[in-house]
Amino acid sequence: MLNRILLLFILTSVAAIAGDLRYFNPGTLGKPTDESTALVLPGEPEAVYPSSISTDIKEGRYFSVTVNYPEDVSFEAIREALNKRYKEYENESYAGDSHIGLWRNEDDGYGIQLKKSDNTVRVTYISFMDNSETWDRLEELQTLSSLWKNGSTPGVQLPADDKEKLETLIFTILPDQEYIGEDREWQVKYLDDGDEEGDVKDILSVRLLEKGDVSANRLIWFHIFYTHDKQEFYGNENFEGYRGMGMEDRHYFILVGNVEIRAVAASEEYKNDVKIKDILKAFKLKDIEKL
Repeated sequence: MLNRILLLFILTSVAAIAGDLRYFNPGTLGKPTDESTALVLPGEPEAVYPSSISTDIKEGRYFSVTVNYPEDVSFEAIREALNKRYKEYENESYAGDSHIGLWRNEDDGYGIQLKKSDNTVRVTYISFMDNSETWDRLEELQTLSSLWKNGSTPGVQLPADDKEKLETLIFTILPDQEYIGEDREWQVKYLDDGDEEGDVKDILSVRLLEKGDVSANRLIWFHIFYTHDKQEFYGNENFEGYRGMGMEDRHYFILVGNVEIRAVAASEEYKNDVKIKDILKAFKLKDIEKL
């Protein structure tokens, strides 16, 4: 069970240049919460402080910390500043990515994620201590986000290997096998720009089938879209804290961050509003929100 503490800094900042940031103190990770610790490393007086720091606590110890800087500090300025300290640990796969950065410091047992979403840039530090699965999951979501964001860019078609990887990673955000039952299986296909005549944007086509059913009769199917700009107006219903809309016993659509999920019943079993919404609730909605 995680407890979240939000520590807000009401601070004055100046326009930042690369390297003029006050860094989070990674020595805080793993420390008991009842021990005193400096959350920010020493730095030059004119360096820009974080605007907020939030911490996740597990079993009485800090295990991850998210740092936000003022909005006038750019993604690239933060990346350059992080590389002044952590360049040797940077994951080169994301070195040129304009939305994501990853650093893995095995020596000291923690990783760093840099992520841009809308007008917000977040830096998250995660301890590996009893937490390697959490970091592996973060890297998995990072890869999915990067591939999906790139593939959904108008006019961009993913190479075959990337499409296959994206289709595989999509399984990690779907309702798990225990939920759907051992006698059923997911079928996933990523339809990129121009894959099929009439496509106007990329679609992740997801179908729930009876296992081994060669006729591919769908029990329920989903079209899932990644949108670069969050939709300002979308439905008027509250679905697990997200926005939703639909037609009773037929279909239901939800918007989770930048991802829209459209669920459509195809069998009598799923032509039931409760069942349609229950399977949508079984999606990894909190992870999807991070994409």
